[in-house]
Order: sequence, then structure tokens, then C-alpha cells
Amino acid sequence: MAKKTKKKQIKTYNKLVRDKLPGIIKEENRDFSIRQLDDSEVLNALCQKLKEETQEFCENPCVEELVDIRTVIDAIQVHMEISNFDFAYKIREKLDHCGGFKKGYFLEWVET
Repeated sequence: MAKKTKKKQIKTYNKLVRDKLPGIIKEENRDFSIRQLDDSEVLNALCQKLKEETQEFCENPCVEELVDIRTVIDAIQVHMEISNFDFAYKIREKLDHCGGFKKGYFLEWVET
């Protein structure tokens, strides 16, 4: 009698993943395909990841999803070679000029 082999299922992702994920998949003895993006591809992939994480946060507002957004923003900052000092300065500059979002103002219309 012929031995039945289980057909492997493959799920396609085509997205940026966290640095330790390949090692985690390898430890689970699963086959996978991964490539390292070249520098010209990274910002686009990070922007896509930011959209993904933002959508997940909007669907499930919690600290874990907010941490994912912050992690992507931090990666973008590093990729764009923006120092923590410069980033904090720009944040302060924007807050001083336009304010933040603490008051919850929702603009409905403006006369033009």
C-alpha cells in the first residue's frame, strides 16, 4: 500500500517582518523563503508596514498594536538617519506651532 504524504500548505506574505522571525520559523522546522531588502526598498516596505500596523491598531486599539506602530516609526527614523535629538526637536517645534491633540477638536468646516 502506498504511503500518503501530507501536502505542504504555503501561505504567501510578501511583507516586511521583524528581524527575529526567520530564526523563529527555522526553530519550528518549517520551510520558508526570505530575502533581505536592499536600501532602496526599505522605506517603501516600512511605509507599507506602518499602514498595516495602523489599520490593526484602529481595529483593536491596545498597547500591543501601539507598540507595533512605534517600532515601525523608530525603524523609519533610523533608516532616514534622523537623530533622536532632531526628531524630538521637530516634535517640539510642531507642538509649539500647531499644538497637539489633547483637546479633541474636530474641525467640521471653514469659510473659504
